[in-house]
Amino acid sequence: IVGESLVPATIPVLRALGVEREVAEFSTYKPGATFFVRPEEPLKIVFCPRGSTYAYNVPRAQFDDTVLGAAVRTRGVSLMQESGKLTYRASTDTFSLEEEQLARVRDILGGEPQLFVDASGRAREFAKTSELRSVRGKRNDCVIFAHHDRCELENEGHIHINRLSRGWSWRIPLPDRVSVGVVMPAAEWRAFGDTPEERYDEFLRTEPILAAATRTSQRISPVAVYTNYQLIGERFSGTNWVLVGDAAGFVDPIFSSGLDLTLNGAMRCAKAVLRGGPRAFDEYEREQRRNILAWQLLAESFYDGRLFGLIRASSLWRNTPPWNHVIPHAERHLVRAIAGMLPFDSLRFRVASSVLRSGFGQRYGHRFAVQ
Repeated sequence: IVGESLVPATIPVLRALGVEREVAEFSTYKPGATFFVRPEEPLKIVFCPRGSTYAYNVPRAQFDDTVLGAAVRTRGVSLMQESGKLTYRASTDTFSLEEEQLARVRDILGGEPQLFVDASGRAREFAKTSELRSVRGKRNDCVIFAHHDRCELENEGHIHINRLSRGWSWRIPLPDRVSVGVVMPAAEWRAFGDTPEERYDEFLRTEPILAAATRTSQRISPVAVYTNYQLIGERFSGTNWVLVGDAAGFVDPIFSSGLDLTLNGAMRCAKAVLRGGPRAFDEYEREQRRNILAWQLLAESFYDGRLFGLIRASSLWRNTPPWNHVIPHAERHLVRAIAGMLPFDSLRFRVASSVLRSGFGQRYGHRFAVQ
């Protein structure tokens, strides 16, 4: 499952759920990230001292079971693990279950269900069942990834991001394996074979950077494929329903924003449930969209080269007044933004995003653009 590398912004959620120690036991400690926008110019990012200074790379099956376990242990929570068929009535903007499943839910809840929550991720069950529409992002990439028994890594615990001749790749160290993935325009994959396994293995064999990194490794898992993942719902809630996580919107695998949007979004949604009323869900949607748009800005600045063009420009102007005073602050705020620890509604993020949108990094950005 895509989403094996957390950002520091998720750590407060794990603490609130009381599962951080359990997650730490089966995960790899993640102190930062290393970007190779040019092979000869690695950029090592160590998470900022303010707030959480670390995260984890997680085996997703165990991580998901741990979060589910935290829910099941919560007083008043019951778990039904069975299939049911949803129906949607457009005239009232409501979802309901078939009578057989509905009767079982009534027995557990002691009454009619008041709220349906779509937490089905990329399956997006509510959108399939109804007329709910989504907005596609600008890119049409395809993710292909698998696990290897080992891989070359420069910095312990770091996620390693490489800009390639086409697209980019990740290497995520897990306790007994390394996740290796490639993100590239969907049309480009056809040249490497007919099946996902053929395409993945051939690409790793012919791409010099990944061939060197995986030269002593063996692929130990099937190859997974994800396409058209840049989807954001036009609405996140209705009369008796709400969307959370990827079912509401997913931006891009770069910067590992998916589980931040999912976990912190679920916390926002839970608070809206407790507050009650339609305005609570309106506020949840505003906050969630603000965070999605912020991660979207960071992702776009990666693809068009502005982010690393800005970093390159800052290295050249670092000792020139007044930039010698401005640049350290801007870099610190950008690192905190990439870690998810800079509040996206704060003045500091607005300043950082204004710098990203400015022409300061565009002069050098074309050198670092990801095709």
